Amino acid sequence: MMNLNTDLKDGWDPMSSVYFSPENSVLHNDECAETVILGRRNNDEARLCKFFCKGRKCPRGETCRLEHTRIRRDGITVEKEEVHQEYLELHPLVQENSLLAVIVTSVITPCHFYVHLPFGTQCLQEASFVDKSAMEMELLMSAMQKYYKKAHPQSQECLLAPGELKALCEQKNGKVHCSRVRVIGIKEDKYSSLVQVFSIDFGYTNWVPENQLHPLAVQFIHTPSQAVDCWLTGVESPRDGWHPSAGSYLTQLTEGRTLVAHVNHIDRDHQRLGVTLHNTDEGHDININEFILKKLKK
Repeated sequence: MMNLNTDLKDGWDPMSSVYFSPENSVLHNDECAETVILGRRNNDEARLCKFFCKGRKCPRGETCRLEHTRIRRDGITVEKEEVHQEYLELHPLVQENSLLAVIVTSVITPCHFYVHLPFGTQCLQEASFVDKSAMEMELLMSAMQKYYKKAHPQSQECLLAPGELKALCEQKNGKVHCSRVRVIGIKEDKYSSLVQVFSIDFGYTNWVPENQLHPLAVQFIHTPSQAVDCWLTGVESPRDGWHPSAGSYLTQLTEGRTLVAHVNHIDRDHQRLGVTLHNTDEGHDININEFILKKLKK
């Protein structure tokens, strides 16, 4: 008797890979080599003014609905794509001596790490706690999920540039999870392209497939970035630079925990916070800054 393995992952859909494939698109045409190779077809001739392209004067002038741009002889499209770069609003930083709930999301060194504010920027000491920043973040994520829920992996029509803002749409358990990211670097080979991105809301850095990036809609650029750049107050960089173990040790002390950050200094020019981190789990108050200083003295 044949034994069937029924230990399948919850929510596993055997057709999800086909549904989310770039080939499942009205733009895909197996009979068009240009579409199969590039993922799209050059539509310059239909989009550009035929008079202007041939060097003639357009009879419609400025009232012409078609684009007045010369066609390239090498066949590369001249279509333009609107992109967004570093003009997000600055994060509304709090005042000195405030207490914030933070989650450390990315550690470079003890003097350079990023935190996410799960309860916004309002001080935990205030009696009337209204979590406005967290509500904005929740609304942003919900709106992005709705906007990009039918987004398919797609090839980039324009070359990506460092600093460009994109929407990262990842497929997880058959659902689209979206986040705002900034392009850091690009790694290409014959078969695929990977893009290094920085999450402007959660502070992590990751390499993702190029086809998971989509244009960031203009309605999603007004919410300030939620990842805050921090350093540990009283901890100075060694003369010889940081050893990788220092960042690993800080990650070990903070990973998976919601901490209390006492804001000691604010660098408004660079939008950074100097903080003292406290782990208050199980009723104990552990000063993480002191742990790092003791580690450096050994």
